[in-house]
Amino acid sequence: MTVPVSYARPEQLGDYRAHRLGAGGQGVVYGVPEPPGRFSGEFLAYKEYLATVQSDSDVLYSMVVFLEELGRSDRHDRAFLSERLTWPLAMIYTGDRPTQLQPSLNSGTLVVGFLMQRLLAEFELNNSQLGGAKPAGMEFLLNEDAYTVRIGLQVDDQKRLRLLADLAATVTRLHRQGVIVGDLSPKNVLFRLAPTPRCLLIDCDSMRLRGKDVLPQVETEGWEAPEAAKATTASDVFKFGLIATRLFNRDQHSTDLSGLRSISTDLATLADSSRRTDPRGRPELADWHRALERARSGMKGSQPRPQSVPPRQPQAPQPVPPPPSAQVPTAPAPTPSFAWGGCVAATVVVLVVIVAIAVLVALRSPGSDSSPSADAETPERAEASGATVDYSRVVDEPEANEVADMFARFYGAINTRHYKRAMTHYDPNSGVVDLNSAASRREWTRAISTTKDTRIVLEALSTSGARTLATVSFRSRQDRGYGPASNPDDTCDDWKVTYELTHTKGYRIYKAPKDGVSHSPC
Repeated sequence: MTVPVSYARPEQLGDYRAHRLGAGGQGVVYGVPEPPGRFSGEFLAYKEYLATVQSDSDVLYSMVVFLEELGRSDRHDRAFLSERLTWPLAMIYTGDRPTQLQPSLNSGTLVVGFLMQRLLAEFELNNSQLGGAKPAGMEFLLNEDAYTVRIGLQVDDQKRLRLLADLAATVTRLHRQGVIVGDLSPKNVLFRLAPTPRCLLIDCDSMRLRGKDVLPQVETEGWEAPEAAKATTASDVFKFGLIATRLFNRDQHSTDLSGLRSISTDLATLADSSRRTDPRGRPELADWHRALERARSGMKGSQPRPQSVPPRQPQAPQPVPPPPSAQVPTAPAPTPSFAWGGCVAATVVVLVVIVAIAVLVALRSPGSDSSPSADAETPERAEASGATVDYSRVVDEPEANEVADMFARFYGAINTRHYKRAMTHYDPNSGVVDLNSAASRREWTRAISTTKDTRIVLEALSTSGARTLATVSFRSRQDRGYGPASNPDDTCDDWKVTYELTHTKGYRIYKAPKDGVSHSPC
């Protein structure tokens, strides 16, 4: 059996040696002038290992087929990751033509490298101060604002948050699929700022796939995890915390949390717990992603802060350029607490009501005869019988209309007392209400039975994580005794809730974590 899909010879790549892009400790990277076979017309690079490098070609083959297999099991993750990884696409070999898929079963075949996507211009910095085009490594952002401006970068805190959120979402998905980044440092993370901030992970052959490595694990100096065990989910979290800390400190080495704390105390707390010496005490990347989205939402609409942090001793703003090997490939082109739509009565019921409110916020129901806030005069609103959702703040997000429409129908059903219809907007596994339990459905209905929600605004939306995050603000009015758990006698409250949504037969409410819910009396 021949396997032309995953293998190609160097001579099939055209005169690649005339297109050298860079070199590093593991090999040399070339542009591919004539991509072979099914890759014809693509913008590729070829990483050719040095003869002295010991690589595991069987693991490399597993990497090559990883994205193809993921495309059959989780197309959403595959599409997301393909744009953020310079992942191995095909193996380059010399010697006998392989007749078996697994390299080690082909005794006369030697795997000498692999093909990957080549770096696009959007992930490069091209400025005379840098001496020409350079890969846009995140280390360039770990410098004073005066330096970033000098090299042509305008990066405010909102963009920094979006970059971190995108990186957190990427690594979260990798962890879910059994991939550990390992050497997670600004040298191996590239970025772009337009059209939307996004990260790109390079040197992917150094990642650990389901417990196995193509190459021996290494760590960038100054970014080492303290424990002996390397390339674990916990070590990735440790290094992510350092990236977040230094990104907001505008510093290559600092571990001071004041920069992050000026943005969000939650982020500073996460950064502190991420660097615990005991890996078991560190948070997960999903915790980071939720907190970053909340911080983004809190910053939206506020006056942009100057690009500055607490004063520090001056330092030379010279990022260490990424090693040539990093210049290469690049992607082408439960028992959660929830806030319901209204308020609830007493003790146990009050807790249920909180859950309901959070969920209500997450799934909006259109059309409302109530005042939808001043922003509702804009054309960016979703309407349903009983509710209107303003989504003008997130109108540039592709999924904004669909998410807003779901919330409109959800809140509309609440406001018009169609509670069975409202419950169809919950994910069956949400835990907010057990759809198979008559008692659970009755309690949920009672908790929101006096609620009416107005001024519903979809303030922030992120679809880059494992689940979609939607931040919704609204005003709830309810009878005395049905208010929030902390103030059950409130009859009017303003809420802000960040919901986790799933996408099964359309968007549905999964949960609203307790730390994503806030409210105050009207």
